[in-house]
Amino acid sequence: MRKALVIICMAIAVAGTTLYIIKQKEAKERQILQQNLITTIEDKRSGNDVIDIDLKQINSFAWNNVYIFTPYMDEDSINKQLGFKWSKADLVAYSDSYSLVVFVKGKKVVRYVLLPRRYGDFMIEHKNEFKPSETLKIKPLNFGNGEQ
Repeated sequence: MRKALVIICMAIAVAGTTLYIIKQKEAKERQILQQNLITTIEDKRSGNDVIDIDLKQINSFAWNNVYIFTPYMDEDSINKQLGFKWSKADLVAYSDSYSLVVFVKGKKVVRYVLLPRRYGDFMIEHKNEFKPSETLKIKPLNFGNGEQ
């Protein structure tokens, strides 16, 4: 009985450690993606001109669609547009500080990133779903004090 308990405790510890490592890896990948996006925006910024972003150039993972969700987008609307329930769909529901960029392959979110709005707003007029072959447009925000 004691041996079985030790084995169970060790299995739980290994599983917990593995889960922690996976979550840390995902967080690091999101951080790298966010930094690549921000660097691309900053490198292309020229006054108030609209910036074209080719998302294929800033990541190396496979994806079929990217969705852009604006601030205050509610969880139900995000899940409906994705076509499946996503556990993190509430990330921008109560914030006007970020846009949510969600990369999807099949029916699974493969990466997501929160882009601070100080880098600009995505120009999504009629749709918020894009294919890898499409270019996204970002309009830099004018803060009224000469900053971009």
